[in-house]
Amino acid sequence: MTIEFCAINKPEDWMEMVAEQFGTSVINDGFTIPSSIGSGFFKQYYPLPWLTLTYISFIAYEPITMIRRSVENSKWIPVMFYINEHKHEQIIGTSTKTVGVDTLDGIFHAFK
Repeated sequence: MTIEFCAINKPEDWMEMVAEQFGTSVINDGFTIPSSIGSGFFKQYYPLPWLTLTYISFIAYEPITMIRRSVENSKWIPVMFYINEHKHEQIIGTSTKTVGVDTLDGIFHAFK
């Protein structure tokens, strides 16, 4: 399974884009992974008008590739903290990063 996403106009749009590809919809700023794919959730929190926190915790039955497509002039700068025990690959533009709690790209990774 491949999930593709890109910079958006507002953080809520990103969650809708990803949920749709999992075949589900966002309810109360999050969604649950369908049981046919695995278990877990994606959830967004908005503690300040300029800050969005996204908490992702899931296990998939099959490998999932997350592809972030770059766009010109995005005003968003995602800062990611990967604390999962199992490494996974994320494709960012033309670069592939292996992320996990014990990788160099794993704890803190910012990109535009």
